[in-house]
Amino acid sequence: MGAGDGRATSGRAGHPRRSSSTSAVQVAHLYRVDWAKPVRPMPSRKRGALALAMLARRTCPKCHVIYGYRLPASLGMSILCACPDGQRAA
Repeated sequence: MGAGDGRATSGRAGHPRRSSSTSAVQVAHLYRVDWAKPVRPMPSRKRGALALAMLARRTCPKCHVIYGYRLPASLGMSILCACPDGQRAA
């Protein structure tokens, strides 16, 4: 991952340093940002594969309901299936 891989990045590296005499942040520029190549467009097959993966992360394996949010990985299922008695913490 660098200037030659085709990604348009900020061109900055390292942790910002604060000078003791001024409050300006010093940044090391690795390459010129205006020379950066544009980001490659995502292929349609990869976009489809990512859409299916996100759908799988929103689908409960127990009740097969598709939610509008990603299900918690710690539960492995929806909150309603994990706590059917309504014993959820408020």
